[in-house]
Parts: sequence; structure tokens; C-alpha cells
Amino acid sequence: MAEKPIIFSGEMVRAILDGRKTQTRRVMKVQPPSKEYRICTVIGEQRKAGRYFWAIVKNNNEIVKDQGVYFKNPYAVGDVLWVKENWRKRPSIHMPRRAARIFLEVKSIRVERVQDISKEDCLAEGIKAENPWVWVWVYEFERINLGRKKIKSF
Repeated sequence: MAEKPIIFSGEMVRAILDGRKTQTRRVMKVQPPSKEYRICTVIGEQRKAGRYFWAIVKNNNEIVKDQGVYFKNPYAVGDVLWVKENWRKRPSIHMPRRAARIFLEVKSIRVERVQDISKEDCLAEGIKAENPWVWVWVYEFERINLGRKKIKSF
């Protein structure tokens, strides 16, 4: 479990505080070269274990071709995200950790195309779907009170 920052707009901060927002989607930095590619996870190979890559996969799970680029998920289940928001008339990017008032614990993670968002997820996200062909990380979270809990920061 690690503590990491995450930026939200003022509207999304209000949705979190109101209890209307329990998910967020973040565009994956590495996108597949075409629709035939599927996301895969590296298993076993110690150096790359837990990383992801895009590949064309046969029905028997045999990899026909992979993109050759390995990448990590920025967050993990159990991570505590401290919300960066506009602060003292400054953009959220400049907000320090000590000023954080909202903390979110990541409960689950999945990958999907924006076009696959359900009506229920739209409500949980607090938005309308954007570019339908973009792949995104979907993070479900729960607002928590940190109290005196010690967490490893990055």
C-alpha cells in the first residue's frame, strides 16, 4: 500500500464530497496499435512481473504478436490517493500533501474502452463518455479518514 497524489477538477471534488463519485477513469499512456490487440499481464518473469503489454492473442491464449512495450499501472488496490485540488487560488498541480483534505482508497482496478462504460458507471464517474476508442484504467475507490495511519509515500 502506497500513498500517491491524484488530481480532480473542482466539479469532481464536489461529487466526491457529496458521495456521488466512486470511480475515476484515467487514459492509459500506452495505447494498442490496432483493435486486434488485447491487454496481457506478465507472469513469472521476475523483472517484468506484474507489468502489462498489448498483444494479438489466439483463442488458445497463444501470443501471436506483441507490441514489445511493457508498462505499469500507476495505482494498485489498497493504495491511498490524496486528492490534489485548487488551493489558495493556485492550480491543483501546486497543492502540497499537507493541505490535502480528501483521501481515497483504491478498491478495484480494471481496463476498458471508454465506449464500454455502463450507465451505472457513468453515474459513479460523474461524467459523460468521451472518445469511445480510448482504453482507460478504471479505479473504484472509497473515501476514507486517514487518522493516524502510517502509509509509505512516494
